[in-house]
Amino acid sequence: MSLTSLPLNKQALLNPALLGALLGELQGLNVDVVDGAAAGTAMTIAGIKPNDTIVAAIKLTDTWSAPTNDKANITIQPVRASGTLTISGNPVDGETFVVNGNTYTFKTTPTRANHVKITAGNNTTMAAAAAAAINAYEGRYESQLNGDGNRKAGVVATSSAGVVTITAATDGAGNGPVVTGTVTVLAATNSGTAQATLTCATVVANNTFTVKKLDGTVLTFTAKATPTADTEFALKGTDALQATEIARAINYYDQKYGTLGVSAAAVGAAVNITSDSPRTGNTITLTESATNVTVSGSGTLAGGTDTGSIKSTTDLSVATLVVIWFNKP
Repeated sequence: MSLTSLPLNKQALLNPALLGALLGELQGLNVDVVDGAAAGTAMTIAGIKPNDTIVAAIKLTDTWSAPTNDKANITIQPVRASGTLTISGNPVDGETFVVNGNTYTFKTTPTRANHVKITAGNNTTMAAAAAAAINAYEGRYESQLNGDGNRKAGVVATSSAGVVTITAATDGAGNGPVVTGTVTVLAATNSGTAQATLTCATVVANNTFTVKKLDGTVLTFTAKATPTADTEFALKGTDALQATEIARAINYYDQKYGTLGVSAAAVGAAVNITSDSPRTGNTITLTESATNVTVSGSGTLAGGTDTGSIKSTTDLSVATLVVIWFNKP
């Protein structure tokens, strides 16, 4: 994606939204050194997203060859899982497909939000109608069913010709919070599932645990006798009180910054850390009972990753890349 351009009109330049976008991009300048890979092979760059802008990808080798810019050959890879529904014929009235646990029904005469109108002989129109139904239902009902106003729909649908592409609304593999901690003092279990658990056992100063953020980076929380930062939590006299304090610290951080996507609750000496969107990423299923509707792959979304990556059409297996890019706000 291209960077924001400066307008020639001085009055337009004073637009607060434009100035905010420009400053946000400047603050998002990143430089990373990446080991090269064969053509078409992903090279991991933590935090890079498909809408970011690569400024340069300088190719370096161990030979005396001059550095070259491989930017034109590089694409940023998706970090959100996706799947497809393909309409290849005319579905029969009453046939269904299921996305994110919600059933959608093909109807000659639709009467409900989750109905998709059958337009005989026009797969493009039916795919567009199916995508519209998914987006409308997810946006209006799913966020309410999830419980609180801060959660969003699990998927976003688009269509092209007779194919509906369903993409997770959340970056990453979607299996839930990834939590690590000191093995015995702050023992983490079920990491990477819809609910991970952190168990306290005589926590002392400078013990730590980590929670992976929505952007794939890792946030470290540290025990302190006198906390002075949002990523520090106070020492308490019992394991149960310590669990309550840790849950408070996690919830406070997520409410303030909105970057963890989890909620925490203390149960005795344990802290249950639950994903705010447990049905995102590759945990979302796609099924169909319509004869002329097929689902890609195994019927689940695929391809979500917890880190960003790039691919090049160039063989970079004996090279190193210096990648310079801007995070789009």
